[in-house]
Amino acid sequence: MKAIVRTPGYGFAGVAAPLPPAPLAKFLPMDAAWVAGTDYNAHITGSHYSGEFRFAAEADCVYFDTINPTIVDGSQPL
Repeated sequence: MKAIVRTPGYGFAGVAAPLPPAPLAKFLPMDAAWVAGTDYNAHITGSHYSGEFRFAAEADCVYFDTINPTIVDGSQPL
């Protein structure tokens, strides 16, 4: 995760903690520093579906929220 958020060009910046459905909330780290990048989202989704990816690199945690995800050619994380 640290390698992903350090990759230039994805526009990662600090964001608020995700607001998951109640059953998932217990799995999120407390007081984590979350980042997200709109360019990273577009890279992974290929702009074919809605998706947001938030990373808490120090906590080694990723939270993603997508609608109808599909495999997109060239959408590898790095």
